Amino acid sequence: MKSFVVSPNAADDLNSIWLYLAENASEEIADQTLQRLARSFADLAETPILGHRRTDLTSLPLHFFYVRPYMIIYQNDRSPLPIHAVLHAARDVQKLLRDRPT
Repeated sequence: MKSFVVSPNAADDLNSIWLYLAENASEEIADQTLQRLARSFADLAETPILGHRRTDLTSLPLHFFYVRPYMIIYQNDRSPLPIHAVLHAARDVQKLLRDRPT
């Protein structure tokens, strides 16, 4: 089984997602959402070509994979697979990627 690593920024994203969902839905939904995202991280580590580039959002060599309504942003040419961000698709992803180190 191939592995992945969650960057500090992505860990902060996951924490924010959990807190938001726990407060606005329930802790059970927050837990289920993070479990679904973690399963997707593992799937991407095994098959990193599942995602695609978004040159409209960044010129960095990043790939995007949707787990609605979130985008997992990762680098598919490294091992372990680095998860750089997990962002809600409604956010200004281009600005967030420009403003944070990857």
